[in-house]
Amino acid sequence: MVEKNLFQIYEDAGRTGITVALAKLTVDELKKLCQKYALDPTGSYRNYQHSGELAKFIAYRVKCMMEKGSVFK
Repeated sequence: MVEKNLFQIYEDAGRTGITVALAKLTVDELKKLCQKYALDPTGSYRNYQHSGELAKFIAYRVKCMMEKGSVFK
C-alpha cells in the first residue's frame, strides 16, 4: 500500500507522480484506497477490473478534490 497520504503525494509530485505511485498496487488495494479516502461516493470504482484504469481514476479524483475551491483563492 501507499505509505503517504494520497493528497500529499499529489501535492509533492502532481498527477503523474500519484499515477506512478499507484501503478504498482493491485486492483483490490486501489479499491481499498477509494474507500479509505472516500474518493467516489457513488461507488463506481467497484466496476473497474484493471489497476491502470483505476489508478488513473484515483489520480483524477484526487486532483479534483485538491483543486476544489481554488477558484476562490
